[in-house]
Amino acid sequence: MRKLTFICALAIVFAVSTVAFAEVQSIRVSGEINTYGIYRGAGSSEVIYWDTTRSDNESFIESTIGLNFDADLTENVAAHLRLVSQRDWDNSSTASTTQWDVGLAQAYITLSEMLYEPLTIRIGTQPLYFGRGLIIGSTMNDDFFNVDPESSIAADEYSLYDNSFDSINATLDYAPWTIDLGYVKIGENAISVDDDHTVLYTNVGYDFENEYTAEVEGYLLCDATGEAATTYAKNEIYTIGVRGSMAPVANSSIFAEVAHQFGDITQTPISSTNYYVTDRSKEVDVDAMAYEVGGEYAWVDVLTSPKIGLKYTSLEGDKLGDSTGDYQGFTAPYMRKSDTAIIGWYGRLYDAVGTASGTANDSPAYTNMEQILVTGNLKPLAAMDNEDVNLEIKYAHLEFNESPQANCDSEIGDELDLNLTYDYTEDVQFGLLSAIFFPGKFFDNSGTEASADYNDDIYEIVGSCKVTF
Repeated sequence: MRKLTFICALAIVFAVSTVAFAEVQSIRVSGEINTYGIYRGAGSSEVIYWDTTRSDNESFIESTIGLNFDADLTENVAAHLRLVSQRDWDNSSTASTTQWDVGLAQAYITLSEMLYEPLTIRIGTQPLYFGRGLIIGSTMNDDFFNVDPESSIAADEYSLYDNSFDSINATLDYAPWTIDLGYVKIGENAISVDDDHTVLYTNVGYDFENEYTAEVEGYLLCDATGEAATTYAKNEIYTIGVRGSMAPVANSSIFAEVAHQFGDITQTPISSTNYYVTDRSKEVDVDAMAYEVGGEYAWVDVLTSPKIGLKYTSLEGDKLGDSTGDYQGFTAPYMRKSDTAIIGWYGRLYDAVGTASGTANDSPAYTNMEQILVTGNLKPLAAMDNEDVNLEIKYAHLEFNESPQANCDSEIGDELDLNLTYDYTEDVQFGLLSAIFFPGKFFDNSGTEASADYNDDIYEIVGSCKVTF
């Protein structure tokens, strides 16, 4: 198998090099090599749990490698190819620890000035990120995407298959206006020819040419699934929103975003064992809201260059047991990567926090949540003429918008992350992440979650080395 993998990778490189010899104006090669040493501890917790197939405390080493080929062809045509290989060095809980599987994370072409000068079209598996990524930013959601196609690593949050959508995107550049139109295929014929999962979107942005460096964007997104079988729903959810940012004073920024969801969803009544699992038993209207507001300020003239940020995010949730009226749970499954190292991944890559049994998707992190995030950055060794060391601090408080369990408080808990990085050279960076999550009152009440086994602190320590070229 290792020989076959090597031969396939060699064939891809040969194919690219053959085209380059014939038609490429120029070709650039870049990439990254990441190595992580990971230790996780979860006490005796079952609810806040890394994975039901592994023990509470574990340690392992993980490698991820990305190799990029960017080719400039003739007539304003460019091609991008990203190869990825990743594995755990020795972890029996993953499917492959001895082979270097190679996969395609990105593969798309860019057609500039197509038909006429302002139009650019990108076709293929490509990254999409709009605004601050609240609605479209990442594919790090295992309910919709196979984040690690080779099932080769235990910590999928470090996967390089992280933000690529199979899509066609058209950009119209009428500076200061920018218009994006897109078509995304999330799933094709998974059950039958009628069950396709498709996303259509448009995003319109305007940059204000003034001293406040202000911008504003408006967007409309349609996320639709076809009807395939009795256990697969036909849903059509629209998201309309507006986002803006500006720098009211030097070295600062403030931003805000509001979005509304409407449409139809086939949904069973919300219960303690079924928070967001669809079937064809009931069709209801969707009426839900999401909000995000925040700001940052940097003291550039202070020796340690401190920077502080504050952000509030709210995604509505539907009421427990509510079987009447509109469905009021806002869902953002393509939201950016988690803001924190631990709790934001539950329900996206790991077991959800809202069920004692660890049932995935009971209350995923991309719906029914409120988060207050405080961030800070500084260069602690600047007084020693060393500006290569940076300390990032994050504190997050999270609550359910509506508690997904009967007789339970809505407080999920608090997380504290400390991330120390050292830029050894321009190309090499070392890092040390320490994160701890403190379960909230949700895990202490007399409801379904009532057990001392469910409220232990969980923590993670990650040492990393990253090389870019």
